Amino acid sequence: MSFSPLIRQLIDGLRILPGVGQKTAQRMALQLLERDRSGGLRLAQALTQAMEGVGHCRQCRTLTEQELCPQCADPRRDDTQLCVVEGPTDVYAVEQTGYRGRYFVLKG
Repeated sequence: MSFSPLIRQLIDGLRILPGVGQKTAQRMALQLLERDRSGGLRLAQALTQAMEGVGHCRQCRTLTEQELCPQCADPRRDDTQLCVVEGPTDVYAVEQTGYRGRYFVLKG
């Protein structure tokens, strides 16, 4: 099937997501355009805001909207423990275990 340039651009944009191939991207694009335009607009706004507003913590390099992430800004953290992780996803996973030390993100 041949798509218009704008639809093709949307499909290609969705394909950058992990696990999203050509057919899945096509289904997503058509779902947003045919059945959920308001959802598509909310998604576009959330993506724009996140891309413009989220950066890296100046201390541990995880993703944050502030200069310091919540973990680095927390004075109750144990400064004698440092957990070195590959990426921000790992910080979120380790946090679920109740870890109370500091982090350093290698950004794999």
